[in-house]
Amino acid sequence: MTATMINKIHDQELKAVKNFLSHKVATLYMVSNELDIMLPQVCLYKQELEQNDELIILYRGECELTGHNTGYYTSDPKLVNYFKRYCNEEA
Repeated sequence: MTATMINKIHDQELKAVKNFLSHKVATLYMVSNELDIMLPQVCLYKQELEQNDELIILYRGECELTGHNTGYYTSDPKLVNYFKRYCNEEA
């Protein structure tokens, strides 16, 4: 596989994760399961989106699929912007 192909897959998967989380609040495991993207890759995309201020953890709770206490994430721009602004005001 060439570097160009790897970059294309990365971009497609990153976009899919961001799009999925802009419409649904979910755990990383739920994203992995729904989009059929390996969990370690989803974790890397999570880090990338967080670094770009495009993703937040909305709340913590029990994952519907695993039963583990974990974060529920969103990339909904309205929610992300609201919470980023709110958190900055509180700091």
